[in-house]
Amino acid sequence: MKKKKAILFVIILPMLVCILAPLIYFSFISVSAKTGLTVVIDAGHGGKDNGVSGIISKTPEADLNLEYAFTLKKKMEEQGYRVIMTRTTKEILYSNLNITNKQKDMRRRMEIIANSGAELMISIHMNFYSARSVRGAQVFYNSSNSGAKELAKAIQKTLNENVNILYAKRNVVHLAGDYYILKQTPLPAVIVECGFLSNVEDEKLLLDKDYKELLCANIALGASAFLAVRGEA
Repeated sequence: MKKKKAILFVIILPMLVCILAPLIYFSFISVSAKTGLTVVIDAGHGGKDNGVSGIISKTPEADLNLEYAFTLKKKMEEQGYRVIMTRTTKEILYSNLNITNKQKDMRRRMEIIANSGAELMISIHMNFYSARSVRGAQVFYNSSNSGAKELAKAIQKTLNENVNILYAKRNVVHLAGDYYILKQTPLPAVIVECGFLSNVEDEKLLLDKDYKELLCANIALGASAFLAVRGEA
């Protein structure tokens, strides 16, 4: 009988660790983040610049970006952060989109970020790729900014462990990216591509409210983990 109990204990203990560890970690991050630090959330695209569109639903990326940005804002505020949004409506910061106004829009976003006094910036986007089998949430950063690389690593880690492994069935690698908003932002900044609108499964998930909540919660968790390691949270 004692032998059976010992075997049962060995089987159950790892299961309890897997269940409880994430809860403990979430609690730790939530408590440690209540410091009033500021973060900037950028909803990519807007106005006539829809970005890409869902392969089935034709949902514009710009609209999804805004929805996810607001959800992420809520998650960050729940952890005690002050959040500044670069875009809060469907419009860009200049109404008539052409090359000149697109440049003005990007410059205005950069002004908001530069004057925010924030600790980090997260830009929300949706991905698209010619190979329709590719899926999963992926983080991009400016390779010349060491803080950005660490932020990308922290967010990608939480996304892999709690989202990608369950849905995309794979770990995704965070990558350096040549993006204007990342190159022009001196503070740690990343672009989070929440999933691929070119993949049928990802598109369905990205339109799902529960998935949006899960993904944004993990972006917030990764950002908090990054600040905790830096001693800022």
